[in-house]
Amino acid sequence: MDMEICLSQSATKRLDRLKSILGAAESAIIERAIYELHARLIVEESGLDSSPQTLLEILDRANLLKGFYHCSRNALGAGHPDNTPLILEAHTEEEAWQRMAMLFPFETEQGFTIRLVNPLSL
Repeated sequence: MDMEICLSQSATKRLDRLKSILGAAESAIIERAIYELHARLIVEESGLDSSPQTLLEILDRANLLKGFYHCSRNALGAGHPDNTPLILEAHTEEEAWQRMAMLFPFETEQGFTIRLVNPLSL
């Protein structure tokens, strides 16, 4: 029982962090997705449904797993105190790179490290 509580608290902290990054509309979609998942779990437990759907599938359907990129500056190096990664919203990795180039024009030669963010891993 204590392990379940710890896991639940960890998931809640991650969800709160995700909602703080997203806007109000996206946060409402997450709340709806959680509600849908909970309702589906109840239906699955009762044996009425044979098509399980994970939270990742629900969030993917809501298009929440796309468009957030973890961006860092190569010029400063990984351990540099000023190299705090940014999370940018963009349609593609290239667009995220271009946004970083606008923010740090003198560092385009060294480049930027851009990777897609999985919101559930925050």
